[in-house]
Amino acid sequence: MVPALPKRKTPAPESLKLKNFSEFLGRTDDEIRNNSYTAVNIDDIEILKNNFDLLERIVNLGFEKFFSLDYSSLEFIESNLKSNKPIELSLIDDFQNRDRTYINSLSFEKNVFVLPLPYLMWNSTIKDGQPISFFSDKQSMSPYALFYKQNMCSDTQPSVSKEVLIKFKDIINKLSEKYQNFDDEEKTILISDYLQNLVQYVDENNISEGVDGTYITKSGQIIPTYNKVRNLETVLFDNYGICSAIANATTILLNNPAFNVNIRSVHGDGHVWNIVNTLDKNYYVDNSWSITRNKNRYAESLKAKSFCSDYLFFGSDTAFKIGHHTASSYHPTIEQKDMDREHLKNKQKRLVKVAKFNNYNKPIFESHLQNN
Repeated sequence: MVPALPKRKTPAPESLKLKNFSEFLGRTDDEIRNNSYTAVNIDDIEILKNNFDLLERIVNLGFEKFFSLDYSSLEFIESNLKSNKPIELSLIDDFQNRDRTYINSLSFEKNVFVLPLPYLMWNSTIKDGQPISFFSDKQSMSPYALFYKQNMCSDTQPSVSKEVLIKFKDIINKLSEKYQNFDDEEKTILISDYLQNLVQYVDENNISEGVDGTYITKSGQIIPTYNKVRNLETVLFDNYGICSAIANATTILLNNPAFNVNIRSVHGDGHVWNIVNTLDKNYYVDNSWSITRNKNRYAESLKAKSFCSDYLFFGSDTAFKIGHHTASSYHPTIEQKDMDREHLKNKQKRLVKVAKFNNYNKPIFESHLQNN
């Protein structure tokens, strides 16, 4: 049995074109049809079950996107909806790290089921072509505005293959065997070290904007396309990409049964980073900035040469000060102040026997800073 999920009654802003299902009760077809809403949040499964004819009407009137925190609500729609027109059923992240064997993507044959990224490695049954949502909107808990059917294993077809998941798990298992005796803070530092060592920041078409200017990459016959650089598979297997791919790779590497770190991707200001919970406190982590704004980078390259902890475990004061970190996606309230830097230094000292921290891998591609 699926545990009851917390009820979220926060109204959706009109710009998201989303409305709670309970708010449609008693509305005529004309009232439903003649408004700006095009998506529905299933906010109560009992109301759904007792008014399923209303949902049928809503679908027949042209609504195609439905969201819920409750997996059983989406499963009920899949099993009972008579419409032949496929709709999109998106599961909203409940911000809990727990087993997801109750989720079976294969059971959604008529409609498109959308899984939150943090659930991906938690033993749910996944099918090829499974769409993944990376963020939930701050006001509505809906991934409507920030939903990506991002290609995760080819450059044209949005999908997650069994082979790709096996590769993800292989990386995670090898790292967890090495890092199993450390706490959540230390695991987060270790994965940051892992990514800073491997990953070069490369944007599409080999043109990347850095704090010092525009970097031009020479990638030869490898073409960093829009999909490629945003793909967490590119970061983990090919070792290049941009902030969204780096943040989502951070989520995959830490949010799984082996590491069990409560971390999510966060979106805002055209940027993507992470929020991590440790000892009931929430902080931001930005591994992209740890690479691109690292004071010790390879010459004319957006590639770290040694470890940077400046953008690990920082709070809202620092986020405001450095800019580009105003979140538009939902997450719990973060701490105002950064985690104590001396505390982090002591953590790092404990990790030197298993982490690299210095003499990082060279950039994957040659690059130079464009003359203005």
